[in-house]
Formats: sequence, C-alpha cells, structure tokens
Amino acid sequence: MPVMNFYRPLETNVNINVIENVTLQEQISVTLPSCVYVEGEGVYEGWYGEDVQTKRSGSGVMVSEDGLIVTAGHVVNRATKITVRLNDGREFEATDWCKEDSTDLGLIKIDSNSLPFVSIGDSGEELLGNLIFIVGCPFGEELYNTVTTGIVSGLERDIDFFGEKLMLQVDSQSWPGNSGGGVFSIDGELIGVLVGGMSGYDGISLCVPSNIVKLMINKYYAEQDMIEIR
Repeated sequence: MPVMNFYRPLETNVNINVIENVTLQEQISVTLPSCVYVEGEGVYEGWYGEDVQTKRSGSGVMVSEDGLIVTAGHVVNRATKITVRLNDGREFEATDWCKEDSTDLGLIKIDSNSLPFVSIGDSGEELLGNLIFIVGCPFGEELYNTVTTGIVSGLERDIDFFGEKLMLQVDSQSWPGNSGGGVFSIDGELIGVLVGGMSGYDGISLCVPSNIVKLMINKYYAEQDMIEIR
C-alpha cells in the first residue's frame, strides 16, 4: 500500500452520525451504540512461545449498518471463532474476519441490518492538541465501553512494531482489551483505531489514522484481497 495514497483515500459511504452544538457527554452517548466488545477464541502464543488454546478480548467500531466492524489486527489474528456484543446487549457470532496485510488493522463481519454506525473523519485534518475521546473495553467485558478523554499528542509517528509509519499518538491511557477501540473527535467522528500503547510509558497510546482505515474498507469492498486469518 503506497504511502503517498494514505491521505488521498477513495470515497467511502459512511453515516453522518454527528450532532452540532451538543455537549461532549451528549456526543459520547450518540457514539456508544456503535462501539462493540469483541471476544476471540483460538490458539494463541503463550508467555514462553508455546501454543495455548484460550480466549482474547478486544474492542471494535461499527462502520456500516450491515455489520462491518473495524478493530485491531491482533484481536482477530489466529482466531477460530469471534463473538461480538453490541451496546444493547445483543450478541452475534462473526461470519467472517480478516487482517489487512500491511497494518495492524482488522475487519469483522456480522450478519445483521439497521445497525448503528459512525461517521469516519479525515485524520489528515487533525492537529496537535485536538480534543479526543476513546471508547474501548479494557480488561474484558466487565468494563465494557469505558470512555477516556485526551488530546492528539503526536502526528505521523514511525512505530515499526505496529507495521505503520503514520500513527497518531494520543495521551489517553491504554489497557489490555482496549485494542481496536475507536478514537473519536469531539464531533463524534472516528479519527483512528487504537492498536496499543508504549510499554512502561503511561499516557502514550497509538492508533492507526482514519484515512488509512478508509483505504482498508475500500480495499475490502472493491478488491477483497485481504489476508484471510482462518
């Protein structure tokens, strides 16, 4: 995926789920129904490199009314079964999932219609100091849809561990289970997908910008050339 294309994405049909002249609290309440809890079952690598049959939890964001969800690639990687729980308590077993071949982004598909979904913003317009909020599920479903707030604290970070060189950095705390959570502008637009934090450094979290997310969605719909995980 050429770097020069990252900030010139194709048009993506997204719901304009943004309310003007509302408080942050009201915008969060509008956004929450589109945020989901993800649980994967599969054979994962253990602490000592051994294969372990276990479960892995993460977060995700609905980006289409027919059940397309963006998440972190490592949430779906090596999974043999994925369950998605919506904000209203409904649960769905995923019909398909995949990981993009050059980023830590993943897609999950559930079979449903008329689902709440978010507008995808233009991450290229983000400036240092812009206010953001993050919705995720730290430490599993017990803390489902936890909201944290912060600012954009870094642009175009070069973090090879995540396979990306244009990461957004935010100063909101990240915990296990938050991976795949949505990073939103104060207008409620998705501007990034949380993929991790810097180990040993509190308040440094990294996300894949929304313009790269748009490219991934376009790729899914137009070419279907994602790497199949299962």
